[in-house]
Amino acid sequence: MHKKSLFKKITHFFDLDQTSAMIKKFLYALTWNSINIFAYKTILLIHQIVLFYFIPQELYGVSGTLFAALYLLIGCTGLGFEYSLFTFFASYSQNRSTLKGLYYQSLFKILITVSMAVGIYAYISTHPTLVSNVPTNLLPYLMIIFIAESLRKYFETIAQLAFLNKQITYIQVSMIITYVILVWAAYVVIGAITLQAIFIPMVIVSLGETCWTLRELCAWTETIPTDTSSSESDDDDISKKNGAFFIKEYLYNYINQLSKNLFSPNFLMLLIAWTIGMKETGIVRYFTNIITLLYMLFGRAIGVPSGAIFSTIKKRDSFETKKTFLSITNTYIQLLYVVAIVITTTVVPIIIRQTNSAITNIILLFIISGFIEYITITYEKLYLVQGAARQLARINGMSAAICFLYVTSIPMHNSLFLLPICCIRTTTMYAIAMQASNQWHVSPRITPLKRSLFVGVFLSLCAYLIIWIATNLLCH
Repeated sequence: MHKKSLFKKITHFFDLDQTSAMIKKFLYALTWNSINIFAYKTILLIHQIVLFYFIPQELYGVSGTLFAALYLLIGCTGLGFEYSLFTFFASYSQNRSTLKGLYYQSLFKILITVSMAVGIYAYISTHPTLVSNVPTNLLPYLMIIFIAESLRKYFETIAQLAFLNKQITYIQVSMIITYVILVWAAYVVIGAITLQAIFIPMVIVSLGETCWTLRELCAWTETIPTDTSSSESDDDDISKKNGAFFIKEYLYNYINQLSKNLFSPNFLMLLIAWTIGMKETGIVRYFTNIITLLYMLFGRAIGVPSGAIFSTIKKRDSFETKKTFLSITNTYIQLLYVVAIVITTTVVPIIIRQTNSAITNIILLFIISGFIEYITITYEKLYLVQGAARQLARINGMSAAICFLYVTSIPMHNSLFLLPICCIRTTTMYAIAMQASNQWHVSPRITPLKRSLFVGVFLSLCAYLIIWIATNLLCH
């Protein structure tokens, strides 16, 4: 009875439809993903704060830039595999026969990833000036991380679509604890933190996490039913698609994935490093760690579960799809209002007080750019599972092309160089929403609810109270 009443409170708070089984599955995924992100990023955030005070700011900036470059490279070489999973997963997971398509795609993903790693390593070896700040003996480890993290990201997307959120939470929280222990154990043994001490433990953890995730997926495949006559028509639907269809879908999804990475925090961090230098980048990274946590929460706790839900119901009537989309998106918009109030009233004043005006402008525009980027998470997942990757690719491709021209042709010598990027993505956001409204007749509520404003103000006051108590304790 208690659990039922608690569920009602959660669903009513943001006007969710509590009668929908799909919403219940969404809340399950949301809950476990939120636990995962908060536990994972809290541990990592504490580690990063301590690390900031233990190593030179330049080394902190170099390590952060390397991580950003590595994950940006992973995103840019994904070839649309992860995005395509949202489109095809419902067909793949029908029965043991259709599951073979997922096996073939996974094998192809592994071969492509390893081949790319070999090619990238060979290219860097012949152009050492590209990584002049990186020790030569660190490159093999970076390539292993590239392979392991590329595959982990892919396998994790499958696990999320299969609603293995609880298992993924156990895996990732265990692995981040292991990583932090290994890094500081190296500090105790060596007496210093080096790039090797930061990245070699990452090799161990990435390989372990990838293997563990793959093991959970193998257990999940055993739960897939054998061939049934009720799914024969769906089976035929996917089997009748020719190679040209799949190539086009992967191309559209790759354009979407590539465009998304061009506006990601990783790309922005590289752009900042290129513009203002490593030492200042270390300061920017320090103040944006908490913001990155929130963006990761949006992407993983909201984006992936919503994509999983849309994928599950896409073969049902369009009314249920529309109803579920509006229910989730309306909730997400209210969450964004809460987060915006908290960031504006607590984080922004701290940044303004502790950094100079140029760094402040860069950090604030970084926050705004990332915030804009994640507003359309549920829209993009709707496009993908509804087979509208082509329409989304047109919008994202145009946006990415304009951004690329700006970055490569316009001098960025002032602290407002991120402002045009914010404007580009704002226009893109509007285009994505309007296209969805015209195509599927979905118009979420964009005005804030009173309770959302109340929660935002309440959380801000709580944050100020915590800061005041902590400050007074330190003073005494």
